[in-house]
Amino acid sequence: MIIWSGWGLAVVVISMGALIGVEYGVEAALGQPDYYQRNAWPPILGGILASVGLWFLSRWLDGRARRAQVGTELQGTDADGAGDTPAPRAKDSLLFIPVRFWVWIVPLVCVIAAFTPR
Repeated sequence: MIIWSGWGLAVVVISMGALIGVEYGVEAALGQPDYYQRNAWPPILGGILASVGLWFLSRWLDGRARRAQVGTELQGTDADGAGDTPAPRAKDSLLFIPVRFWVWIVPLVCVIAAFTPR
């Protein structure tokens, strides 16, 4: 069972989209239908591209959370009135892991999978 909150499901969509896109792109460019499965570099490239997409998603989500905090501070709902509350983080997660950490997990898993004997 996959558990996510907020935009956490986008981690799966972006990662699978990057990996499938690289697979079809490499196989179409080289004309070999099993090139992706026989070589280590295409899945690693897919993981890196997924990581770039996840980084942009993470930045957008954190910026959205900060903009929400600024809106509440302008309304005067800060707890102590000092304005020294820490910057909020987005609450979006997949498998209880925040989206910002998947930027590093996805390429690491791709590198490990690429060099695991099949």
